[in-house]
Amino acid sequence: MTKISIAAAQTIPVKGNIAENIKRHEKLIKYAAEKEVDILLFPELSLTGYEIGSAADLAMNFFDKRIHSLMNLSRNHKMVIIAGAPVRLGKRLYIGAFVLNPDGSLSLYLKHHLHSGEEKVFKPGYLNPMISIGSDKASLAICADLTNPDHAAEASHNESTLYLAGAFITPEGYSKDSGLLKKYARKYRLGVALANFGGESGGTMSAGKSAIWSDAGEKVAGLDGLGEGLVIAKKINGRWSGKSMIIQ
Repeated sequence: MTKISIAAAQTIPVKGNIAENIKRHEKLIKYAAEKEVDILLFPELSLTGYEIGSAADLAMNFFDKRIHSLMNLSRNHKMVIIAGAPVRLGKRLYIGAFVLNPDGSLSLYLKHHLHSGEEKVFKPGYLNPMISIGSDKASLAICADLTNPDHAAEASHNESTLYLAGAFITPEGYSKDSGLLKKYARKYRLGVALANFGGESGGTMSAGKSAIWSDAGEKVAGLDGLGEGLVIAKKINGRWSGKSMIIQ
């Protein structure tokens, strides 16, 4: 029997408060652990919020001690955890996602494609680690990455079975972006997860509606709107099932 359980966390970050946001991550991680989740995906810039104007001051580094508690939870629960933050490498600033692995190792994904205005603060990224669990292989995306068809095509070329997108999508952009993710799921036979914010960040309201689609393009589970919660999907011998929950 082959099985994997993935989850998308929907969060409402506290503006620029990394310590408080880490506590909120820990809470959702523990809920996910109770459901035996293998991979837990958080939204874009989940550890700081989408605070572009203060990103330089909030930037984390690759060996940032503040994520040690999340690394410990990854080990203890044997769960891959993907959390977003502005990341400084040398003199350059990127929109990144820390990939915390159960063996204690750490890797970093850097957003490849930037939205208009982000280039004033950030550089396009180049790091693209793959995640392997059993017979499944996951590729990552951050927000604008998913709007570039070549990005999903590369995931397929790399023989990924999962495409995990952490994002900050507004109500105006949700229909288009979720439609693309559904299309990629069906076209490339990918299980697709979207982790979106569940409220306002950086002065802009999010759409919420985090969701997971099967590799046939069918929605397995999703949240109806805003709030903090989890969307969980399991694939057992190729068959998908899922559920979602708001967590107060």
